[in-house]
Amino acid sequence: MPNNLSINPLSGISGDMFVGALLDSGIDQKLFFNLLKTLDFGVDWSCSVEKVSRNTIAATKFSVFWDAKKHEHEGTHLNKRHSENSRNLKDITKIIEKSGLPENVRKDSVEIFRLLAEAEGMVHGKSIDELHFHELGSIDSVVDICAAALAIYIIDIDNVVCSTVVTGSGTVKTCHGLMPVPAPATAELLKGIPVASGKIKKELTTPTGAALLKYYVNEFETSLSGEILSQGFGAGDAEFDGLANVLSARIYKKDSSKQILDQYLHEEVCVIETNIDDMTSEGISALTQELFELGALDIVVLPAIMKKGRMGYFIQILCKKDCFDSIIEYLLAESTTFGVRWRNEKRIIFKRSFSTVNTEYGEVKVKIAHSLQDKKKIKVIPEYESCVKVAKKNGISFQKMYSIAREKISSHGG
Repeated sequence: MPNNLSINPLSGISGDMFVGALLDSGIDQKLFFNLLKTLDFGVDWSCSVEKVSRNTIAATKFSVFWDAKKHEHEGTHLNKRHSENSRNLKDITKIIEKSGLPENVRKDSVEIFRLLAEAEGMVHGKSIDELHFHELGSIDSVVDICAAALAIYIIDIDNVVCSTVVTGSGTVKTCHGLMPVPAPATAELLKGIPVASGKIKKELTTPTGAALLKYYVNEFETSLSGEILSQGFGAGDAEFDGLANVLSARIYKKDSSKQILDQYLHEEVCVIETNIDDMTSEGISALTQELFELGALDIVVLPAIMKKGRMGYFIQILCKKDCFDSIIEYLLAESTTFGVRWRNEKRIIFKRSFSTVNTEYGEVKVKIAHSLQDKKKIKVIPEYESCVKVAKKNGISFQKMYSIAREKISSHGG
């Protein structure tokens, strides 16, 4: 059964810390290393797992080494984080695809590198095909990302949550020179993710760590509940006073009673509410039409008895976060309300698609609800506006057109 993963980047996150934390939480290491070693870089490489202590916390340090003698520097033997000729996304994809890693692991690894390429491209003003990864294309970066995807696959994680990401502060030396922390590519990847700089003047969250968060985490600043199956700590390189330089990972058993939720899409929406007692019904109607045009997903208007016994309206608006500001601004400017209430809520919805059914009066558009697990059609409903349009064109009532469309759907097994 799939598991839940909770990570706490109090000391930041890097690729090797992420891998170390999952290895430390308990994993079939023989299977892990046998699959990981199918990566072929054209030079000898190896990785190690070492138990270390970070401010009295026992943790696992994951390290990658390679023989750079044939690759770049004559006479150099096993080296860690040694500079290589830079690789582009195509080079890295070819290495990953030629490996013996499971298909899902290869797919995840390539997509994570694509996120890195897009972030670097935004920073440097280049397309992903023009980019060369430099440090991010080194053997240890490729291994770190593939190892992270492999560990997720072996543990069977399908839901990841994360607390606020601590980035560090100060500056970091890169191949492009001295950069502020978080580095530009890291900051690009962390857009929309809650972060804090913390007290350590050092790079704590790397581009690789940020890309792993961007790809895998479903929710930030939230927590899990349920049975803890295991926990692990992945060690960073440095030692800090008063702070254990580790990434904490806890694996939770997924509640089997919630498996039904896997059939639906999950998203977070904003709920905006206000009470109005001094607008006409015509004004309320005009207001709701404009709110729909601004992006409201749904609007409920209910009659209400206000203070002093006045009749009024309770208005509730559902919208996505990208429409929140414009809807709030319009409500405050164009309605008579003196304030609004709002909150974030989670909702589950069907995956939807659209099709048509042929009727004697013409084609009618229909909305189809699907199950995510088996892609089975759950329900098929005629679209209101399509029925109105066809009914008007043929001079029949909406109800008759809607009934005919429903009959056609039923005859086709909908």
